[in-house]
Amino acid sequence: MAINFGRNRPWGALSVMECQRRAKDPRHPLVYRVHFAAIGWANQIGHAEFGPGELSQHLKDEGGKPLNATSLSRVLGKARDLDLVAPSSQARCLVLAHHVFQKERYGNRYCKTHGIKPGG
Repeated sequence: MAINFGRNRPWGALSVMECQRRAKDPRHPLVYRVHFAAIGWANQIGHAEFGPGELSQHLKDEGGKPLNATSLSRVLGKARDLDLVAPSSQARCLVLAHHVFQKERYGNRYCKTHGIKPGG
């Protein structure tokens, strides 16, 4: 699938590995780290699925402590409010809108969290 944001709409590219690194870097504000995590782990349909507690592990503070459920919920709400992730985003799956993120290769095209089946 070719990347296409629309006629005459320029686009650039990001390193997913660099976004993963930044998601884990406590020097960045948490809300942007959520955005980096969404980009860094997104599949071809813009869904970044995480196992139980996995996103909190990526968002550790400077002391190496993972976010608690309340803090994670708060920062996810702020990321949704700022349109850094889609409204359907949650701790188990961060979603990026198609007009913001597209990926041509690498990764699957389904999401167990949101019930999007392979090939569907």
